Amino acid sequence: MMQAIPAPTQPQVELIQPGGPPPITSLLDQMPNPPTEKLPVHKTSGSESSDVDAVTGARKAPTPQLICLE
Repeated sequence: MMQAIPAPTQPQVELIQPGGPPPITSLLDQMPNPPTEKLPVHKTSGSESSDVDAVTGARKAPTPQLICLE
């Protein structure tokens, strides 16, 4: 039981220690990869380019948000 607690704590500390950028890149590569393929496929089938851009490139969504914030 005591060993199980340190086990999960080590991975978390390791990801934070490396500096952050390495773990973030890995998560982004793994997360966006699967969702990007599934999202575009479904969106493309529905003939909704605007949705795909907003999700993948996030052009229309982020553009208005950034302008409003600025």
